[in-house]
Amino acid sequence: MPSFHLVFQDGQRFKQIVDLCKDIVSDVSFQIESSGISMQAMDMAHVALVSFFIPKQDFAEYNLFGKENFVISVSLRNLNLILKSYKPGFKLSFAFNDNDKLQIIYNYRPKNVNEDTDEQYTWSLQLIQMENEMLQIPEEEIDATIFMDSAEFHEMLRNVGVFQDTLLM
Repeated sequence: MPSFHLVFQDGQRFKQIVDLCKDIVSDVSFQIESSGISMQAMDMAHVALVSFFIPKQDFAEYNLFGKENFVISVSLRNLNLILKSYKPGFKLSFAFNDNDKLQIIYNYRPKNVNEDTDEQYTWSLQLIQMENEMLQIPEEEIDATIFMDSAEFHEMLRNVGVFQDTLLM
């Protein structure tokens, strides 16, 4: 029986988050709690903080099998390599069996196959050992709120790396 089993409603969004973060931070710890998944990590220079939270409601299935939380640490670059083969329409799942490996599972229905047949890819991602400390983020007053297309923001961040190491908004 797995220690936890999670099925994303939108695996594409998680794939994009990982792709965006992999160039800023290399190793991360995911805190998997009854309310959802969170992650905080600093870059090597301690300049950039990456932080996100995916609430339990954003999952089609979210089962911790009676435990309150888990902390798993992975190489974000290795996770991104696995997620590169993920395609829209696939069902993305994570499972963990207390064996130092995270199971990443894609289920999909191949084209031109009867509707009762699903195919499955399963990868095992080796977990890493790292210190798991939650960073204290100071409360700040925000003067402005910007709403923009995530693809445009993603492209803007990629372009910053080519020309500069900072972005002024």
